[in-house]
Amino acid sequence: MVNDAIKLLGSDDANILTLFYKGEQSLEEIAGVLGIEANAVKVRLHRARGRLKEKMQTHFQQELKDMMN
Repeated sequence: MVNDAIKLLGSDDANILTLFYKGEQSLEEIAGVLGIEANAVKVRLHRARGRLKEKMQTHFQQELKDMMN
């Protein structure tokens, strides 16, 4: 379900979430890949998580309810 929700995100959000969670890269490593400061990675990651949450709540509402019960 999470992978499906990530596919609904823009490429920037999907990339940063993939690098951090699937690639298990540190903020500093991601910063090097993207050519930005580690602090900017932290902010972008926070915002991407928020958008991921919104997508999951919107598109996978029933699945989330089923998981909670």
